[in-house]
Order: sequence, then C-alpha cells, then structure tokens
Amino acid sequence: MSTTILPGLTIIKPLIEIWSGTTKFDHRQVVSQAVRGELPPSELASNGRLSLVPQRSALTKLLSNRKAVERLLKAKGFQLLGGYAIATTDLSAVMIEIAELEQQFRLLIDDLVDTRDLLYAQQQADFPKWASLLNANEASEATIRTRCVFDVAVFEVSAPAEPSAADRLNKAAGNAYPALLEAIAEDAEKRLDAILSLAEVNQRSVNPVRELIDKLDTFSFIDGSVEPLVASLRGQMALLPFNGKLTTAELGTFVTILQTLSNPGRLLALGKNAITQAMSQPAFDLRPADPVAIEVIPAAEAIAQCHALLDTPPPAATQPITPAASYSVFL
Repeated sequence: MSTTILPGLTIIKPLIEIWSGTTKFDHRQVVSQAVRGELPPSELASNGRLSLVPQRSALTKLLSNRKAVERLLKAKGFQLLGGYAIATTDLSAVMIEIAELEQQFRLLIDDLVDTRDLLYAQQQADFPKWASLLNANEASEATIRTRCVFDVAVFEVSAPAEPSAADRLNKAAGNAYPALLEAIAEDAEKRLDAILSLAEVNQRSVNPVRELIDKLDTFSFIDGSVEPLVASLRGQMALLPFNGKLTTAELGTFVTILQTLSNPGRLLALGKNAITQAMSQPAFDLRPADPVAIEVIPAAEAIAQCHALLDTPPPAATQPITPAASYSVFL
C-alpha cells in the first residue's frame, strides 16, 4: 500500500510546448536552390533547421505566456522533483490562474495561425533570394496547432511498494525543506541587491518581502522550525511603515530582514532566539563591510542544530537529506 511522502504538498509540472517557427530541411534541397553558389545565412538556416517566420515578432507572446506559468508556480511554491511544489491548500486558486493562462495561450495560437501567411511573406521579403525555399517548406495550420501544447501534470507524491524505489524517493523528497529555503533565499537576495542601488526605498520594495514571509509561512507544516522564524520576521516587519518611504533606521531593519531571509543556513542553525537577537542590533551600515568568516556545513547538520536549539525533533519528511546540499551559517 502506497504512503504519501510529502503530505500537504502537490507537485505541478508544466508541459507546455511551442512551435519553434522552424522546420527541418534537406541540405540537398538547399544546395539545389543555392543562389550563385551561396548558402542561406545562419539567421535563416542553421543546425539543419529553416526559420519560416521572423522569430522575435511571431513567437514572443507565446513564450511570454509560458514564462508567466513558471512565474506563477515559482511565486506560489518552489522547485522540487522536476516540478514545482505548492501547498495543497493553494491548489484550487493556482489551477484557476493556470486555466486563465491556458485560455490566453489558445487565443495566441489562433492569432498565430490567422497571421501565418503575413509572417511567411515578411520572412520571404527579408530573404528574397530564398523565397522559393521558404515557400516550399511552409508549415500548415494543423502542424502549428499540433506543435503548440498547453498542459500541466498535477500529482501528489506517494511511495512505491518496491523498497529500494521507495528509499530513493524518500531521499529526493527529503530535500523539500532545503529547497524551500533556497527558493526564499534566492528571491530575498535579488531584492537585497535591488534596494542597495536605490536612492530611497518605499512600499514597492517592502510589500514583496511581506509576501515572501507569507510564502514561508504557507509551508510551515514542512518543518517545525519554520513557525518561530516567521513569527520573528513578522515582528520585525511590523516595525516598518505601511505607507511612504523608509527612514534610514527603518532601512537598516529592512536590510537586516533581507539578509536573514537570504541566508537559509542562518535561519536553520540560529533558531528563533538568535534571529530575534540579530534583528535587535543597530541599523545595518550600508557602507562596505570587512569580509565575514563563514562556516559552510551540510544541510542535515544545519537542520539538526536548529532543532537542538528549538528542542524539537526533526520531522520524518526531512530525512534523509542529500549530503551534497549545504548552507552558509554565521556562527
């Protein structure tokens, strides 16, 4: 009988394919149609494929739609097991947004099909020497529609009956907590880099960090150490205003919060008390600081330290942790 490995999590894997706007061509056909011994330029033909339409103008919107799906799943969850893990409680809302993006995708396909003749004509006008070759290889409406696919695989993770296969799945699933913290850290680090280049920081920079902490709270069921971390971070965020720009002191607090979020090892190893102490220090000095010595330890050890501080046993979902994963911990 199968057992759920990651209770509370649902994996969503995008399965979105977009027509490349190219087609395979026979080199003999190209040679036979070569103009005065010339071969097609590389922007028209390369690696055995012929570009039938102007790439940037024809496919940009479809590619942007696929990126929008990835951004949605990344905002709601984190990468795991080849897809994106989201909280099962968010699944209905996420599926509604995916359905809306799918509808946009299908409308974009209709638009591409309706304008394909114009796109073919534009490409042939841009490469008049090769117009006959392009014309002979034009893709039909059916081909374009077949090559454009919008779908997502949605599943929960259960252990197979075969013991060795179950062990391997447990190993992979054990990376859920480190993967969550890495996703939070990646986002926080980008936001930290962005604000250090600003003349002033306002709510446009602060609100996304509130949402990032909310995201961390959404996955508090993954590990018992998340809840006190979220409580501490929210306590510090409460010191910041909800309107207007930040003062110098408030900016220091904000930077410290982002520094904490961008260091998953620090979150894991220091626990609630260390985080509270770090947040109560004077405002962060924005001038370049001297290098800080950092000890790098395996993720499993960092998690063990955190649970030792919090006096709570680590949940089964975090065991075992892949030894290769590691975090930087300030000690």
